Amino acid sequence: MTGLTTRRLLGAGLVAAAMLATAGVRGQDAEPLVIIPLEPVELDITPLEPAEPDVTSSGAVESIEVVEDIVDPAPETVLLQPEEPAADGLEVDALPALDAGRMGTIGEATGGFSRDLWQNSDGAFIASLMGMLGFGTERVPDLARRLLLTTADPPDDAVDDWLGMRIEALIALGLTDDAADLMQRAGRRALQGAGNKGKIDVLLLAGDGEEACQEVRTQLDENDDPYLATALVFCQRLEGAHAAAELSLSVLQDAGVAIDPRYLVLDRALATSTPVDLVTLGNVTPLMFAMALAGAAEVSPGFLDHASLPVLRAIADRPGLPVALRLAAAERATARGFMAPADLASLYLEGGPSTDAQADTVIRAQIFQELKGAVLVEDRARLIASFVQLGARAPEPWVFRAVAMVAATEVATLAPGDGLGWFSTQAVLTLLAAGAAEDAARWWPLIEQRALLDHAAAAEAAVFWPLLRLWMGDDLLDDGTAMHTWWRTVVGVAPERARRLGELYLVLLAALDDRIAEPILHDVLLATSGDRQLVPRESAGDAGLVVALAAASRDGRLGETLLLSSVLLASQDPSRVDVRSAAAVIGALKALGLEREARLLALEVAFANAV
Repeated sequence: MTGLTTRRLLGAGLVAAAMLATAGVRGQDAEPLVIIPLEPVELDITPLEPAEPDVTSSGAVESIEVVEDIVDPAPETVLLQPEEPAADGLEVDALPALDAGRMGTIGEATGGFSRDLWQNSDGAFIASLMGMLGFGTERVPDLARRLLLTTADPPDDAVDDWLGMRIEALIALGLTDDAADLMQRAGRRALQGAGNKGKIDVLLLAGDGEEACQEVRTQLDENDDPYLATALVFCQRLEGAHAAAELSLSVLQDAGVAIDPRYLVLDRALATSTPVDLVTLGNVTPLMFAMALAGAAEVSPGFLDHASLPVLRAIADRPGLPVALRLAAAERATARGFMAPADLASLYLEGGPSTDAQADTVIRAQIFQELKGAVLVEDRARLIASFVQLGARAPEPWVFRAVAMVAATEVATLAPGDGLGWFSTQAVLTLLAAGAAEDAARWWPLIEQRALLDHAAAAEAAVFWPLLRLWMGDDLLDDGTAMHTWWRTVVGVAPERARRLGELYLVLLAALDDRIAEPILHDVLLATSGDRQLVPRESAGDAGLVVALAAASRDGRLGETLLLSSVLLASQDPSRVDVRSAAAVIGALKALGLEREARLLALEVAFANAV
């Protein structure tokens, strides 16, 4: 089929499809929906080469153009509210790409980084690193979120759609609320390809199909991206215009548009009202997930193992899904850093009657509801302990961290005192698991007091001491006795793990320039252990990233250092993290003056591997 013939077929077919959609949805008196100019421009368009099938492909079919039968609204005025207002006042209306790229929702005073954080970095290299975020991600470091949201100047040679690239990365990391905030701050006219697609994805994930479809048609007025064309087919299905959808899809296929086979499975399921099991399709896109919830597939608990970060968050936020399923998704999302503990807490409180009343997630929700209703301090402490212990018994490793993050807020309401001495160990365990190091340090004196009188409490204190040292540094004084006590305790209780744990602390403390573990260095290295591996060795790919990290940190390229750190951390579960990579990140952060972030990372890695 020649390019010109392809254009004519595509034009004629989509005009017919749109007219069918108009007749089925808008009524007899409406003007027909025109998908392509009736007198097409003479362009020679050849079918796209099908690369990896993906309905979100950025390749364009230059023959699709939507013109709605509505009057365009008045030009939109975009009022920008930068974190730090420019000296020449507010900017109005459309922005140049570079100006749009500067947009953010936080600045140095509100948790972000400096405006020159990308200075001297290579734009193409940064873009390739951004693309690594979200795929194969085990967790979302807070560094990544703050970096992507910071109001800052792009690199001098930044990609054209710098803002869209950041929006795309936020969505890939499951930070859809943050992506929506950034898009709203920037305004419609600042959005380009990736940002516009991100707007549709966020609406689809939020379950707002009607607004998403309106956005699809609005964008098709100005853009002929295949993603929009396939999204339009879904919109036609939603509206019951199945004949139009069939014709539109047929025209796209005849034109050589590469369409993900999973999309076609879901489209057929919608057309025939025969849902499929979403597990069989693996990690689906936001558009495919919207198709599933529209009736194309059943979302079963097994799908959570395959769901991408944004889809996992969407499941947690979807009221129509089973309570146990939403809670399980929310616990995963919270533990991995892309859902706030307060949101999981709200979901625990919302949990009503469930057909799966014995599910552990539902039981945890019931205990948390009882905790929120308790008034007496002793009762609250007892319920917090029960809540956290139930999470610790879960076979899934992420549950304990998620439960601890929710419980940490409740522990913070209690004042350490003699009456809660029995609770001090549980309080420190919960707070350290949640990364709330400041609050954990408040309970340490109680543990020390108990250790003087109780042998079991002394063993507990020995276990916690190096963890608190990672956070407090020299503020937690030691003449070498405490580190030796920890070592003897570990050798006595878990000799098969002693060498690995000893090396863990040697590496992490050294990364913080803390020499407190050196007195046990020879004992650790000469110890026998069932686990002969010193510390996990980084892969070849990680080794290259570590070298790049060292160079960026040495040259003071803040944004590049933070991005490399995020990529290294995001791809690894804290309990299986490569300790050398983590130590490299810790050292780089400390060298750039981010000591708090460095110590929190060291504490997280140590806790996940040592407790």
